[in-house]
Amino acid sequence: MQTNKREAQAPPAWAPWHLWPIGILGLLWNALAALQYAMAQTRNRTYLATAAEDMGIAPNALLAYVDSFPPWVYAAWALGVFAGIAGSALLLFRRERAVLAFALSLLGLVITQVYHSVTPQPDWAQQAPGLTMALWGIAIALLAYAHWLRRRELLR
Repeated sequence: MQTNKREAQAPPAWAPWHLWPIGILGLLWNALAALQYAMAQTRNRTYLATAAEDMGIAPNALLAYVDSFPPWVYAAWALGVFAGIAGSALLLFRRERAVLAFALSLLGLVITQVYHSVTPQPDWAQQAPGLTMALWGIAIALLAYAHWLRRRELLR
C-alpha cells in the first residue's frame, strides 16, 4: 500500500501549548483593528465622535481626515486587518496558509504606514510611537511565529 507523501509528513496531532494563547490574542488584536476599520467605513458617528473627543478634536475634522484617504489606502488597510484575522484563525486551525495571511497583513501595514509617513498629517493624527511599535511588533511577531511553526512542521 502506497502512502501519500503529504500523509507521511503530517504534523503531530498535538499543538504546542503556546499556539492557543498566541492565536487567540492575535485574533482579538486583529478583531479590534477590524472594528476600527468597520466604524470608519460605515462612518459610525457615535464611535467616531468618541474617538474625536479622545483626540481633542471635532468629529467633523476626524471624518474629513478619514474621508481624505485614497481608495487604495482603504484597500491596504482592509488587507492588513482582514488578513490578520484570517492568519490568526488559520493559526488556530494549524494551517500553513497562516504564514501567507500574516505576510499579506504585514504588506497592508507597510502600505498604510508609508502613505501616512509621506503625506502631510494633522498633528492630532500622528500616531503615538508606542502604538506604531506595537503595530509593527505584533505583525512581525505573528508572521515569525507562524513561519517558525511551519518550519517545525507543526502546521498542515
